[in-house]
Amino acid sequence: MTAALLFDVDGTLTDTAGAGKAALGPAMLEVYGETGSIQTFDFHGKTDPEIVRGLLTAAGRADAEVDAGLASLWPLYLGRLACALDELGDRATPLAGVLELLDFLEEDERFVCGLVTG
Repeated sequence: MTAALLFDVDGTLTDTAGAGKAALGPAMLEVYGETGSIQTFDFHGKTDPEIVRGLLTAAGRADAEVDAGLASLWPLYLGRLACALDELGDRATPLAGVLELLDFLEEDERFVCGLVTG
């Protein structure tokens, strides 16, 4: 039987030096006019929609108001994220042991790897 191993990117496989947070903040400002407590909010283990909802509802926004802005937010965020990652260049690095783990898993037919993120 083959086991599927699913990985997230930032913080699980790579260190992107906060590029996601750096891209999300300005995009949220443009769409919602605020970022909530983005500097202290814990992003780990959350999808992008969960992060945005958590930030804005903690700042007093209604779910409906958050939902209404999401379609406008994603293209802005992704564009800014692409720029932030380009600026990082070689400073975006795999976390310790990741390359060895992926090499091992690639050779082991018991596993298939996948990527889930955002």
